[in-house]
Amino acid sequence: MLRNGFWFLLGVLVLLAAKARGQSLAENLDSARYYKFKNSEKALNFSKHSFTQAQEKRDTVCMAEALLIEGVAFNLQGQKDSALKFYIDAEKFYASQKNTGGLVDVFNELTLFNLKQKNFDNARQLIDTAVILAERTQDKNKQANTYNNKGVVFLDLKLFDSALHWFQAGFDKYDELDDNAGTAYSLGYMASVYSELKQHAKALECLQKSLPHHIKSGDKIGEAVNINNIGELLLQMNKPREALPYFQQAREKSQPIHFLELVENTYKMDAQCYEALGDFKKAYDAKLKETEVHEKILNEQQLKAIAELQTKYETGKKEQENRLLSETNLRQRLQLSRTKIIIAAIILIAIMGIGVLYLYYVRFKLKQENKFKEEQFEHERLRAAAVVDAEEHERKRLSRELHDGIGQTLAATRRKMESIGESIGVADANRSEVLELLDKSIKEVRQLSHNMMPPWLRNKTLYQAFEELKHQVQQSSQLKIEMQWDDLGQLQFEKVEVLMLYRSFQEMLSNIIKHAQASKVNVEVFNDEKELTIMVYDNGIGFDKEAVFAKGSGIGLKNIQSRIEYIGGTFEIDSHPGKGTTYTIYLPSKK
Repeated sequence: MLRNGFWFLLGVLVLLAAKARGQSLAENLDSARYYKFKNSEKALNFSKHSFTQAQEKRDTVCMAEALLIEGVAFNLQGQKDSALKFYIDAEKFYASQKNTGGLVDVFNELTLFNLKQKNFDNARQLIDTAVILAERTQDKNKQANTYNNKGVVFLDLKLFDSALHWFQAGFDKYDELDDNAGTAYSLGYMASVYSELKQHAKALECLQKSLPHHIKSGDKIGEAVNINNIGELLLQMNKPREALPYFQQAREKSQPIHFLELVENTYKMDAQCYEALGDFKKAYDAKLKETEVHEKILNEQQLKAIAELQTKYETGKKEQENRLLSETNLRQRLQLSRTKIIIAAIILIAIMGIGVLYLYYVRFKLKQENKFKEEQFEHERLRAAAVVDAEEHERKRLSRELHDGIGQTLAATRRKMESIGESIGVADANRSEVLELLDKSIKEVRQLSHNMMPPWLRNKTLYQAFEELKHQVQQSSQLKIEMQWDDLGQLQFEKVEVLMLYRSFQEMLSNIIKHAQASKVNVEVFNDEKELTIMVYDNGIGFDKEAVFAKGSGIGLKNIQSRIEYIGGTFEIDSHPGKGTTYTIYLPSKK
């Protein structure tokens, strides 16, 4: 469990490498890095888009990185042949540019790939090459990561002294860089080695040292896994009573971040602790909780945990029966055996009946919870639809009122003023000034009416609507807008989809003009087999998203989210102070 936990941590911690960029290619490549271990489908989407852009710019290094990310994504999806192909292609591109740092990354990934395939000789050759290249780069971060991977190779080969040497080397580099995340998982690897060597005290010391580093790095998953591993180590040291609080603490850390696999494991460890302490009642309760969590994750193997405790119970009864039977003669044993068999059958049937009823109750409860969630989701969808419909209806009403009411009144006032001026002999200059002000007011009222409900929008495609809004904004501001549709301008959208996306784009541009202090906005629309993505990003000052929503601000952003959910999509915002803002809309694919 210690090693499995830290393998999981390795994937999570690598996510910290993603940095925001300003340019289009860099921004897409940065998104690919971000989703590299988090969402393989999105990582593939962004990396393919990045590769195309890099190919157009003849940027071989970016092409190589995009291919490497695609290889990692395919590897996580279990497509080993595809992963290996992309790894090899990435190596060729990096080698053609003599990019040593890129080759270090490729050889590290190939090492882990071969290690999982149990190709230990290949893995060892690859990691030796990676170490040599990493030391040439003078990049301490790459060196530390490579040292740790070499330690992993030796750990799988059961060469524990060598493994410990390389983990210590990785730890020293990360410590020198003051990298809390790297230091934490280096200590975790060292704990795994000491655990294999049965040097539990040293393993415990490493885990206790790594915990503050997880906390400082903000790694909630790593913190929870580390606490759990301390508990497991104490249990291995035959200290179940001391281990129990750690499993409770790990569970409390895991539940807010929805880390159900670890929650399930903590209940499992609780059961083992109570069993070691001889408290089979609490052990049984813990097993029930473990089973309940497991039902949420896989909805299978429900009876396995219960059957294990039931078997222990039945085994104990049979052993007791055997002791009693051995003290009597053959006739008494036969009579008692018959009676006990009947009783055992009744108990077994009763326990099975209780088990079936419990399973039925759990399934019924889950169905009710799912039904409630579905009804709640439908209620939220209908409420959002009602808000959007009411807003559009009010826009139409206000647009008509402005055009037919205030607009007509101003026009009549102008005509009246013109006739009055002529009849009472008002000076031409004064009259012209008044008429000019009235003309300007009439024009602004009409423009406001059209902006609230543009009549041309009813018969436009999404591409035409966005282009028209782009033209209007660029005429009235200093903002430069660039749009890239990747030949998707002819996509067919429902009228309500065009309207909701137009309103959302209008709200985004309004926010950018008011708050972002940006000079440029990029709009990219691309479609694949699974989803259509609309990305809008600026080069402005950005903002603290969490702080804005915590203050109850961001009404416009919430309106965008309501509109996108209304048409079956999702809306995400990625923004940090000083690094611009990216708005992303995901809709079902139009293919």
